[in-house]
Amino acid sequence: MKITSTCLLACLAAAMMNNADAWGSFHRDPPTGTYSEAGGHTTVKTSFAEGSGFSASVQSSFAAPDVAGASTESAAGLVLEEEMILIPSSGVGSSETYAMGRGGRSDRREGGRIESKANTEGKIDDNIFRLVADSSGSAHSSAMGAATGDNKVGQTVDGSYVEGDTTRFDSPDRDGFGFFGFAGAMGTTVGGAHAGPVLAGARAIERVNEGTFDVVTSPVDNGGRKLQRSWYSPLEVLVVESGGSSKVNVKDGGTASSGQVNVASAADLPDLDYEGSQSKSLAAAEVGKMGNPFVTNGAEAYGGAASGNDCNREAAEEGPEAALCEQNTVSGQSAVAANYKFEVGVDASGYGSATNGADRKKYKGTQAGNINLGVTNNINTGMAAGVSFGTASKSNNPGSLAIGTGIQTANDVRDGAEPATFVLENTGFLDSLWG
Repeated sequence: MKITSTCLLACLAAAMMNNADAWGSFHRDPPTGTYSEAGGHTTVKTSFAEGSGFSASVQSSFAAPDVAGASTESAAGLVLEEEMILIPSSGVGSSETYAMGRGGRSDRREGGRIESKANTEGKIDDNIFRLVADSSGSAHSSAMGAATGDNKVGQTVDGSYVEGDTTRFDSPDRDGFGFFGFAGAMGTTVGGAHAGPVLAGARAIERVNEGTFDVVTSPVDNGGRKLQRSWYSPLEVLVVESGGSSKVNVKDGGTASSGQVNVASAADLPDLDYEGSQSKSLAAAEVGKMGNPFVTNGAEAYGGAASGNDCNREAAEEGPEAALCEQNTVSGQSAVAANYKFEVGVDASGYGSATNGADRKKYKGTQAGNINLGVTNNINTGMAAGVSFGTASKSNNPGSLAIGTGIQTANDVRDGAEPATFVLENTGFLDSLWG
């Protein structure tokens, strides 16, 4: 996640030149504080099978003169594989982690708080004596944060992916039977008196947290990290949140997978004459060939993102609902694919919305969009996917409105591109669209 932008600072530098005391002033020195917490667990149990799991979280908070904030990242993964021929095998496991923290002034005038959660659980069971095979599980990810201050920024990104495979003998290397699940979430919120320290602080705390997370998770192999790579004034809170889940259940020779990704961001930068809120959601699911046609195979994914500016204090706990925030965006997406008794069905649905409340800003814009795709074929396999988004922005200057909206959009798309590409590749959509 990269909230700051060299282009934005260059194009709007003139607006910041009036803030010569951007790094703090000597006329006030209120008490400040920081808090960080992280925890989790991983458990794996197998019989004539292989299993591995991991859970990791890092949270960083800071407080400096006139600016403070927090950054977080959480990830959890689980792999269960059956490799024994003609021997009953089974496995079960779960990984869960969380992180939370905050930094700011004691009067809550300036600062940020953030939290992230990730978990996955799954099982496999291959009872060859009854010719029954089962692979099922789920993954969940979420992040939420809020910031206060005259200038403030925030972003959350989360995603999850699961796949199940119960093919015993039709893969040459005998690696078909198993379960894989992954979930990850990250976010940063920073608030302060002036835009320059807020943007610089967001970039710095994010880099520190991401660097520490990379060190902490360095022992985890690449296969296990496929996806990763409030309060003072009733109208002064920025809120961002995103979350979703993926599920899979296949039996007796079936395969399926699903995944989802969400991005939410908000920027309230009066020094740069820009205020914007954006959200984006993606979900995809696919079901492969059925083995036993009289069992149900399927996968589903659900996700949503929301962000808001000029929110009241309740929004910091309840989320950026339109009734709680003057500027608000929401997007949500779902995808389902399943087959049973020589029939296959898919479903994709979603929505996006954006609101700018009435105020004296001269230039405003909102945009919302949604696309859904569903495909089935004559071998009873199918896939479903969709994308939705919402964008709201406003300014007293048309140039600031255009530049700020464009850069915020580009940053969100970039930060969600890698996990979104992973989901679309592994559910078969990129091959079907471009192959």
